[in-house]
Amino acid sequence: MSTPLPPDKSTVQGLIMRGYTHPYSSHLLFRFSSKAAASQFIKALLPYLRSAENWGTNKPDKC
Repeated sequence: MSTPLPPDKSTVQGLIMRGYTHPYSSHLLFRFSSKAAASQFIKALLPYLRSAENWGTNKPDKC
């Protein structure tokens, strides 16, 4: 059995792989009635999502 490769950090939401060390966070769970509705919602959120890639010394204001 081979060792699995680590995930590509550019395809994983940052909070999954490391904490952001902001003073608080909110986590929401959603249920969608269709794939189309879920897809539309995710596309609207994409500009606000942060990947797990290293952002260096420029910590994002929002995650």
